[in-house]
Amino acid sequence: MSHVDGRISNPEQRIASDIPRFCSELSDLVQEDLFAVTDGLLYTWRLCSYASPKYIFWILAYVLGAGATIRKFSPPFGKLMSKEQQLEGEYRQLHSRLRTHAESIALYGGENREEFHIQKKFQNLIQHMRVVLHDHWWFGMIQDFLLKYLGATVVVILIIEPFFPGNLRPESSTLGRAEMLSNLRYHTSVIISLFESLGTLSISSRRLNRLSGYADRIHELLGISRELAARDSSSQQADGSRNYVSEANYIEFDGVKVVTPTGNVLVEDLSLRVESGSNLLITGPNGSGKSSLFRVLGGLWPLVSGHIVKPGIGSDLNKEIFYVPQRPYTAVGTLRDQLIYPLTADQDFASLTKSEMAELLRNVDLEYLLNRYPSEKEVNWGDELSLGEHQRLGMARLFYHKPKFAILDECTSAVTTDMEERFCAK
Repeated sequence: MSHVDGRISNPEQRIASDIPRFCSELSDLVQEDLFAVTDGLLYTWRLCSYASPKYIFWILAYVLGAGATIRKFSPPFGKLMSKEQQLEGEYRQLHSRLRTHAESIALYGGENREEFHIQKKFQNLIQHMRVVLHDHWWFGMIQDFLLKYLGATVVVILIIEPFFPGNLRPESSTLGRAEMLSNLRYHTSVIISLFESLGTLSISSRRLNRLSGYADRIHELLGISRELAARDSSSQQADGSRNYVSEANYIEFDGVKVVTPTGNVLVEDLSLRVESGSNLLITGPNGSGKSSLFRVLGGLWPLVSGHIVKPGIGSDLNKEIFYVPQRPYTAVGTLRDQLIYPLTADQDFASLTKSEMAELLRNVDLEYLLNRYPSEKEVNWGDELSLGEHQRLGMARLFYHKPKFAILDECTSAVTTDMEERFCAK
């Protein structure tokens, strides 16, 4: 998503962090609020059974007034939480980038430079967290004072009134005086418990504000995902519009405008056609848009205008068009997994045998990998192989899949001339 649309820089942060936190906090919030509401209704009923209804109205008026005051002065916790998650995502992204390029950074001696950037992002996150914690502290103090302590004190003073309208007289019996004082103490404890429930609900309002921050980020993620899915679906319908994709046994670009997700125009009007069995060489300087053509063809970038014809729509595209980049991707798994990628062992209907696998590797001078690594051992091949070995493994993968069309994006830049000639001959 970050490659296709630049509005969300760290979608993995929202998927891996925001959604679990939102679900966890929402579950806890619902559970605690159910207990608080139940307690509040129970204590209100007990209070109504003794006190006059006017005192219930006084309590309700006080709670509404205090709630309006709190809402007026409440900090924007939702926006603060959203920004916190954004800063945390940027900080984590720097660490992920550091792990990915650790070897290159070490060879350049760029540790201080990377530390400077990480520390800068960390300080931005710390400063924002100080603002969030400070706002939570002073706002929580005011909220608790108004709804827990001051509210309970005011209502206790009001509720004392029915106990002293002349009921406690000197000639009254000791039993009557003790019973009334016992009732006073009981109803005072009911009032305090009632306002503790209200205090729990007031804390929930702050947590709801935090949840709104998560919800905004998740909603934005879902909205952009649906928008991109709708855009991809609409581009495949020849509905008379200028941009659509159709299926045929050849590849054709007709008046295609190649535009990056950020809006930079790389190619204004591109038209070409490649038949099955023919070759097309695309040359140009760096940044001219050669690799960008493949991103548009594969649907990674949106088709802004023009018409694209290609095989494999609605089916397994890898059987029709196979892409071999300069540094082929290698997944964690066995050597066999690398040859059949992106298929899994269950999808390998041809059932690649050990002799066939040895033949594929022999064609690209990688047969020694069979002796170096056990056949069932899972390896992180990205750390084990050199760039040249990666490229030769990508060639072997291409020979296994045998697609109708192959897109070769400088995939032989790190191999010998002899290997390149053998590869092209096959």
